[in-house]
Amino acid sequence: MGNQHYLADTFGIHARFFRSGTAHMDVLGAAMCRELRVVPMNFTVNLDAGATFPASGVAAQTALLGAHDVGIGHFNRPSSGTAAGVAKALPRLLDSLESSKLRLMKLSEAFA
Repeated sequence: MGNQHYLADTFGIHARFFRSGTAHMDVLGAAMCRELRVVPMNFTVNLDAGATFPASGVAAQTALLGAHDVGIGHFNRPSSGTAAGVAKALPRLLDSLESSKLRLMKLSEAFA
């Protein structure tokens, strides 16, 4: 919870979600999150393998997103293929979402 306190004390941000740095979440971890009043969170689609995929790989992974999926990408690595890959896949993804009546949303919208 040190990072939660840091965000709150330094920036006034009260993070509502928690994902472990190892992406491991089990029943005990989820229960601990709830006890600490944060929403346990993880992802279902790894968009860029820690910013190591080229843009084509990121585009292919992004195309896998569907209903109830959460994608993780590392936009903090500007020289990686993440931004270019997502940008390449996004128009097709948005078109497919529109035809299926699904939409992209922020976690904060989903857990309002």
